[in-house]
Amino acid sequence: MRIGIDARMAGETGIGRYVTRLVEELAAMRPPGFEFVLFERNPAAGKFAATGFPSVAAPPRWYTVREQLQMPGIFRRERLDLLHVPHWNVPLLPVGAPVVVTIHDLILLTHPSRRASLGGPLRHVVKNAAYRRVLRHALRGSRKIIAVSETTAADIRRHDPSVADKVVAIPLGGPELAARSAAAVPPPAGRYLLYVGNAYPHKDVETLLAAVAMLRALPEFGDVRLLWIGQDDFFSKRVRASDAWRKLGEVAAWLGAVGDAELAAAYRGAQALVTATRAEGFGLTPLEALAFGTPAVVTDIPVHREVLGAAARYAPPGNAAGLAAAIAATLRDPQARAVAAPSRFSWHRMAEQTLTVYAAALA
Repeated sequence: MRIGIDARMAGETGIGRYVTRLVEELAAMRPPGFEFVLFERNPAAGKFAATGFPSVAAPPRWYTVREQLQMPGIFRRERLDLLHVPHWNVPLLPVGAPVVVTIHDLILLTHPSRRASLGGPLRHVVKNAAYRRVLRHALRGSRKIIAVSETTAADIRRHDPSVADKVVAIPLGGPELAARSAAAVPPPAGRYLLYVGNAYPHKDVETLLAAVAMLRALPEFGDVRLLWIGQDDFFSKRVRASDAWRKLGEVAAWLGAVGDAELAAAYRGAQALVTATRAEGFGLTPLEALAFGTPAVVTDIPVHREVLGAAARYAPPGNAAGLAAAIAATLRDPQARAVAAPSRFSWHRMAEQTLTVYAAALA
C-alpha cells in the first residue's frame, strides 16, 4: 500500500512535532506491506533523509488558496492508495486517493476570536467561513478521522454527529524527548518558569504575564523569571509589544524557536512549566516537562485532566491570581519534582495505532 503523508508542517511547533515523530516512528518500524511517500515544502533540506522515504516537493503554504489549487494535483501525480493529512486543511478538490485526516482541536469553533485573525472584521468573517467549509469537507470527506485526545474526539462528535463512527482517538507521545535528550546543553541560569507555545488568543498569555507579576510581588519569589519558547510570528510579537510584557522588563525573556537539545535543557532547568491556555487539543508541553521531573502548572480544562490527571497542579482559566497561587504552591512544595509523568503515552504506540487506522481505511 502506497501511503502519502503531508509533511509540509514538519518543523513547526505542535502539529509539526506530531508529523515529525509519526514519520520517524514509521521509519523505525518499517511495517511490511506499506510504502510511504512524504510531501515536503523543501525536500532538499533533508529533514527526513535518514528515514529513506522518498520526498516530493510540495511548495504551497498551508491555509492558502494556492494550497487548495495546487496540492490536489501534486497528490494525484503520486498515485497513492491513501493520503494522510495531519491537519484539517484537506484540499476541496479530488486528491486521487481516500483520506485519513488528523484533527488536533476545534478551537476556532469552540473559542472563536477576531484577535485570531491578522486582518479586519471582513477578513475575519471570510477566513472563518473558509475554515468551516474546509473543516466540513475534511470531516465528511475523509474515510477515517484521527483525534489526538478523547476530548477532541468528543468535540468532533458534538460538532458533527454524522461522522461519529469514523472518529478514532489516538493520543500523542511526549515522554520520549527526555529519554532521547542527553544533558549536553546547560539549562538557562537562575530560577525561572517556562512557557512553551504560541500566542494565539486562546493561549491567554496575557493572564500568564499577570500571574508572573503577582508572583514576583511575593518577596520569596522576587528572583523568578519567565522564559518563553515559541514561534516568532505576528501573535508573539503582539504580546511582546504589550504593556504587560514591557512592565516585566528583564523578568520576561523571549527565546524564540529552539532545537530539541535546547528545549530539553530549558525543561530540565525550569522551576515549573506554566500555561494559562483556555483550550488545547492534547497538552503536549506539560507532559514533556513532567518527563524531565519539572512540575507542570496548568489550567483546569478537560483535556489537561484527561492527559495529566493528578500529575499537574491546576488553576482556573482566565484567573491570574489563581494561577499565581498555584505556581507559588508548586515552588514551595519540596515534593513537586518527584511527581512522575503519566506513562501511558508513547510516540511509538501512536504510530502503531495510526497504522491500524490506515489498514482500516483501506479495508
